[in-house]
Amino acid sequence: MAPMTRVRAGSSGIPGDLMVEYYRQRASVGLIITEGTYPDHASQGYVSEPGIATDEQAAGWQQVFEAVHAEGGRIVLQIMHAGCGTHPDINGGRRVLAPSTIARDGKTVTEKGEQPYPVPEAMTTAETQAAREDFVTAAPDRGDTGR
Repeated sequence: MAPMTRVRAGSSGIPGDLMVEYYRQRASVGLIITEGTYPDHASQGYVSEPGIATDEQAAGWQQVFEAVHAEGGRIVLQIMHAGCGTHPDINGGRRVLAPSTIARDGKTVTEKGEQPYPVPEAMTTAETQAAREDFVTAAPDRGDTGR
């Protein structure tokens, strides 16, 4: 099953019962690639996007994985950094970091309504390495949620 953003995790970014049921119902489709999941709050790209930045978020994903596995399905977590596709009204007022200072065209939907994408800050080498480490920390290992 191809990944599609579902934005059903609420403001906490914790996968809950709605997401467990959604993915459980689709366990028979073959390999499920989940929706984009942020590894760090600053990299969140959508309102109600699920994360894997906290132990609570990882536990929520574990429930999703267990439900899919119980139905005989296979699932992988797609880890995503939104880069210039986020907004301070989405990522909790954090900086918007991307490879360059080129703003994305258009608008994004925030809890305050549509907003133009901001001009991001270009990531330093250290910030790029930190983002890489966020992915490493979030990556599942041996069937667990990686946290």
